[in-house]
Amino acid sequence: MKSLLLKLTLPFLLTLLYSLGMARCTHIKEMLGIEYIPPTIVLQNIEIKTVSLESISFFAILEIQNPNRFSIKCQRLNYELVSAKELLAHGLNETPIAIKAEGRSTLKMPVTLNIQSLLGLAKKIASKEKDTKILLKAVGEFDTPIGQQELTFEDEIPLSKILK
Repeated sequence: MKSLLLKLTLPFLLTLLYSLGMARCTHIKEMLGIEYIPPTIVLQNIEIKTVSLESISFFAILEIQNPNRFSIKCQRLNYELVSAKELLAHGLNETPIAIKAEGRSTLKMPVTLNIQSLLGLAKKIASKEKDTKILLKAVGEFDTPIGQQELTFEDEIPLSKILK
C-alpha cells in the first residue's frame, strides 16, 4: 500500500515543486544578481582611415556599456550603415570583445564604403537643408552566464560631426 501511495504522490509532488520553482525563477535570478539587462551600444564617432578614388575606409567607434553584475562577451556584430535611405555599407565583425561587469568597452569596427554609394548620398545631401545623419543598425550576439542573448541596436551621428 505504501509503494502505491508513493507512486501516486511522487509525480504530483515533483510537478508541484517544479511549478513553484518556475514561478519563483525570476525572483531567484534577481536575488542572485543574474538577471540579464541588455547592454547599451552608442556610436561615438567615425575615424577616417584612407580615401581613394574607389573607396573610403574608416572605423565606426562604438562604446558598449554592460549594466549587469557579470561579465559578457560580444561574439559577433552584424551591421549596416545607412544615410538618407541609402545603404552605404554592411558587414560582420567577429572579433570577440569582453565587457566587465558594470563596465564599458570600445569597439573599433572597420568599414569600407565604395564611391558609387557615396555619390548617391551626395545627391540626396545636396537637396536637403537639414543636417544629414549616418545611421548604424546592428544585431549583436552576447555570451552571458545565462546563455547567449541577442541585441538589436540603432544609433545615428550627424554627418557634420564626422566632417569636422
